[in-house]
Parts: sequence; structure tokens; C-alpha cells
Amino acid sequence: MTEQLSPETLKAVEKIKKLLDLAAKNPSKEEAASAAAKAQELLAQYNLDVATVGEISPEAGRREQAAVDGGFYAYQRRLWGAVASLNFCLHWNQQYRTRGQRYTNGVGSEIVWKDVLKWRHALVGRVVNVRATMAMAGYLSQAIERITRERIQADAISRVSGWAVNFREGAVMTIVEKLEERRAVALDEEERRQRDYERAMAAGASTSTAISLASLAKTERDANLDHLYGEGWSAKRAAARAEAAARAAEEERQYAAWAAANPEEVRRREEERRRQDAKNASRRRGRWSSGSSGKEVDWGAYRAGRDAGKAIGLDPQAEARKAAGLLK
Repeated sequence: MTEQLSPETLKAVEKIKKLLDLAAKNPSKEEAASAAAKAQELLAQYNLDVATVGEISPEAGRREQAAVDGGFYAYQRRLWGAVASLNFCLHWNQQYRTRGQRYTNGVGSEIVWKDVLKWRHALVGRVVNVRATMAMAGYLSQAIERITRERIQADAISRVSGWAVNFREGAVMTIVEKLEERRAVALDEEERRQRDYERAMAAGASTSTAISLASLAKTERDANLDHLYGEGWSAKRAAARAEAAARAAEEERQYAAWAAANPEEVRRREEERRRQDAKNASRRRGRWSSGSSGKEVDWGAYRAGRDAGKAIGLDPQAEARKAAGLLK
């Protein structure tokens, strides 16, 4: 495939290869994170699939499953999920049991270990994408804790209070919107490249590197699921979905034919359905008005977190340079 690339793109491929190798093998988390972020930037800039580079750098192109402790709070799970999606990784949270506490039993000196439940983030994806997710989500989590710590110290608030949790939730929402905006910008750029691709096709030029971001996301998701559940799992699920869709279409066709022949029965059933829906809605309103609405949200804390989250950038390298006074 590489012989079809332009000289400029080939140079980018070589640079990406080195960055991916560094991200996959470097023991320094800071250097690995920086390399992964730069590699992702070049991949997007040159509209390349990491699989292309994987032909040269198998270590960075292979898939892996990783786990990172965390995810007790919903805002943590939301943040990691958004970052993983941006980097074409599967993400979910799971609990696991571990021996974590030691205490003295009764009045004697017997030492007893107590099992505890902990949370962790699970990731599946290419090595470069998993490392980029871990680096970016880790950086953003630390940045959120930093602005929270600064605020609660100023107001003498506990870091585990409801106010602090709602503040973090607001900051995460702002950051997730930034991540979604970054994906939207990438999609807009893809549309521009698609127009260039169509013009190049008309001119007879090589278009071997024109890759759809949407198709790449689907390809990566299918490959990640196959890595997790076994080769061919995604294809079997796709076939099952196609079969179910065909059955649903046939049932819809048969119902339309029956409805055309039985209009009075159709009207009777629709009226009965509306009465039942109204009855169910009335029951739900009764339950909601009983006062059991779940946990209360401190909207003042949430809005403060939303505002504070605007100061957190998505690029850890740029933030570091800004802190050092290198960016104005």
C-alpha cells in the first residue's frame, strides 16, 4: 500500500511509525502521551488509517485490552467514555473484588483481611488508540481535580461533598462538549476531503488514502468487538441484525395489508392503545409527585463547574506550554 502514497505522505508515515513505537514502548507516561497525541494529529492531518502505519509498525497497530482503576462516579465514566469514543476504543466500567483492608478482630490481636469492591475503566482498541485514550483521559481527570481543589480550598468545602461532585459534573459536561466539537470539526474536514476526493477521481488522480471517518469508526468498532469476543463475532451480529430487519419489514408489510382490509379494527386498537398510554402516564405522574425524585443537584455548583471547565484545554502539551508562559 505504501508505494501508492505521495512522497510527503510517506515521510508522514515514517514519522507516525516512530511516534507509535514510542507511544507503545516508552516507559515514561509523559513521553508516551506526547507521542500518542502527535501521532493522532498526523493521522488526521494526512487522512491515514492507523492500519496503514501498522504494516510498518506491528507493535503499535495490534489490539490490546487494558484496565485503569477509576469510574466510581458517573462523571468519571462519562469522561472516559467520550475520550475513548474519540480515539476509536471500546470503553466500559466494571467492578472487581480485591483484598484491600486489614483490621484487628474483636479484642484480640487477630488480623483479618476484608475484601472490597473497586471500579475500573476497561478499554479495547489498537495500542496507539488505547494509549492515547489513557493519556488524554488521565490528563483531563487531573485537570478537573486541580480546578476542583482550587475552588474548594478557597471556599473551605470538602472534596467529597455533594457540592464538589456537582462541580466536577459540570466541568466534565463542558469538556465532553469540547470533545464532541472536536469530532464535529473532524467530520467537517472529512466532508472537505471528500469533495477533494471526488474532484481527484474526476481528474484521474490517485485517491488511495481517502478514508471515511465514519467507516473507520465502524471498522475499528467491529475489529475491537472481534478482539473481545472472538474473530467473526461482528459479522455474525451484523447478519443477525440484517435478518431481524428483514423479518420486521415483512411483518410491517403484512400488517399494512391487514390494516387496509380491517380499518375499523385498526381504529379500535389505536383508541385502546391511547387510553392505556394515558393511564400509564397518570400513574407515572403520581409516582413522581410523591417526592422520591432521587438525589438533588446543586445547580450553583454545576454551573460553576461548567464555567471552570472552559479553562481546560484538550491538548496536554499546549497546556504545559501555556503554564510555562510559552503561549500567549
